[in-house]
Amino acid sequence: DIWINNAGAINTMRPISELDAADILSVPRTNLIGTMNCCQTVINGMNGQEIVEGTKGALYNFEGFGSDGTKTEGLSIYGASKFGLTYFTKALIKETKGGLVRVGFLSPGMVPTEMLLKAKHDVSPERWKKMKWIYRILANDVETVTAWLAENTLANTKHGAHIAWLTTGKAALRFF
Repeated sequence: DIWINNAGAINTMRPISELDAADILSVPRTNLIGTMNCCQTVINGMNGQEIVEGTKGALYNFEGFGSDGTKTEGLSIYGASKFGLTYFTKALIKETKGGLVRVGFLSPGMVPTEMLLKAKHDVSPERWKKMKWIYRILANDVETVTAWLAENTLANTKHGAHIAWLTTGKAALRFF
């Protein structure tokens, strides 16, 4: 009875002036509109089921690069979709407060997935070298992060929870 929206479409890492219209439409359509549609369906479905252990279930939206307002060249579309998702999730938490469906965030930090590594082919070798340096410091393997997120998601009982693997403090320590 836990639903996780992990929408992850990303545009080619290029300035908006170099993207085609399909990229500009598909990323927010997947990351934001798709997540909104799923949230509506899931909340209605969970509210229609029996109460088990004081709750009807939980819904979590995955954050991504840009969720916190961070910006980088070439990811304006992806970052905007994830920043919009943060606003949407915060509003959804307020809308569902006092209800029986818990809503929250999951934040994996940097994980070397196909989507993340796609950038290697989109940027100059010099920029990739800088990006790779950051990945080596901050990224963790999928298995480690997934296991931690799953354990903490199952243990959570708080509405509005922000379950984050790579916190600001943890990132700062890694640079030291």
